[in-house]
Amino acid sequence: KAKVVFTDLGKAFRLLFRKHEDRRFLSSVMISMFDGLDWHVDNQAACLLFSCEAVVKMFLTDLTRRQGGLVRLSHMLVAMVVVCGRLNNNLSQGLSSILDWSFALLEGG
Repeated sequence: KAKVVFTDLGKAFRLLFRKHEDRRFLSSVMISMFDGLDWHVDNQAACLLFSCEAVVKMFLTDLTRRQGGLVRLSHMLVAMVVVCGRLNNNLSQGLSSILDWSFALLEGG
């Protein structure tokens, strides 16, 4: 059941990302949903994994700009790896490029 919900939310995020010009809008919707509804970080990670690389990068970039963002980014990356394993996916299905990008982001590159 959760996989269906995350799949639907991922589709919605992809659609909003493509159709809405103000990317901050989507990021604020995601933050409001995750924080306002007190989602566990594993559920947040699963939701991101069912979206697309562009949405994940936008969200993670915005996350680093918030208070405690680097710690939250670190937690999110770990959760994404763990959830990826739980879903029997492997890192080469897209998460590895997000991890590489995230390390460059952390290095300031």
